[in-house]
Amino acid sequence: GDLTMIASFHAGSGALCREFETAEGERIRIVLACQDAKGWHQRFTAVTEGQGGSYQPASGEGTIDEALAQIGASAPLTAAEEAAALTGKPPG
Repeated sequence: GDLTMIASFHAGSGALCREFETAEGERIRIVLACQDAKGWHQRFTAVTEGQGGSYQPASGEGTIDEALAQIGASAPLTAAEEAAALTGKPPG
């Protein structure tokens, strides 16, 4: 399938989180995953089937915006901030 990275954020806890979409045929999943010492963990998933379908949360109630608010997400990271977060090196 196809993978589209939407944005990266820092959670209120400082964890790196990423919002992304996967597409397999007509099925599209929107996912919010956060990283900790043990790896990446999904915090929110919604799925739509077919064109014009509505997203149905698969990991509880709410929307991606509510999931971002729940983790205390920062503003989306810039490309340099994201690279620094992934490598552990300061931007620049």
